[in-house]
Amino acid sequence: MNFEGFGTALDLARQQAAEENQSHHEESSSPSTTRRVLPPLPPDHIKASPSSTGKKQNQLVSPGRSHQYRSATKADPSLATQITDLIRRSVLNTDRILLVSSGTKTKSCQVDPAMKLSSFGQVMKLNIPQSFRKQALPASQFYAGPLHQALLGSIVQLSTEFDIEHKLVSPLYGLLAPEKAIVPYDCTYADKTYYIQVQMAIYNNTPFQLQQEILRSDIDVVILALSTSYQVVLDLISRQAIRHKTVYLLKMSSAGPKLVPVGIS
Repeated sequence: MNFEGFGTALDLARQQAAEENQSHHEESSSPSTTRRVLPPLPPDHIKASPSSTGKKQNQLVSPGRSHQYRSATKADPSLATQITDLIRRSVLNTDRILLVSSGTKTKSCQVDPAMKLSSFGQVMKLNIPQSFRKQALPASQFYAGPLHQALLGSIVQLSTEFDIEHKLVSPLYGLLAPEKAIVPYDCTYADKTYYIQVQMAIYNNTPFQLQQEILRSDIDVVILALSTSYQVVLDLISRQAIRHKTVYLLKMSSAGPKLVPVGIS
């Protein structure tokens, strides 16, 4: 999908964000105002582990075998099995898989009103109170949509046969490892697609993070299970840069799930 004029909109959004940040900085530096702004919880970084040759390479411990998936909320066993069978038919059992899914509207817990966001400006000036950190829980347990639950069930099934790794895309926190603890939040933008695209590009640099994950040498196949509004992130990465990688978009249809190759724009 392509958004005409998005470059202009993105420039305007950056300008607006800069102005808001400047205004916020002036308020924070005022003698009569004391505000402690905490940065958003950063996504996990790739860990370096020694290879058999003694050199270091980028590698992550596959969370696909983590117990957290087995304690997750119940998944639709039928949908989970359909996804599992689809991936089994589509990739080699020697392939190393990265599955990237998006956050869901349905959450597993209540969200504090201070963490209910309805505009990009709110996100740019978000102040997460230290006390809220006590409410943090793993990202994989925070989201509770039916597709998310089915994917967790499928990962459990696939992890006995494949080297599979899972990442989550959050409009607030960026690219997350499933076990990453995050403070519960909710985003209810009027123009969700536009705000998610702008927010990911400016606030948490998700497109660059995702592109780097796709380009990892220890990953053979990438499966993107992104909802429609989250698929805009694909317009912000270089298709040319990832042309030599095998990347699929997981789509749902009345006939069941299917994998569609991500083309080069």
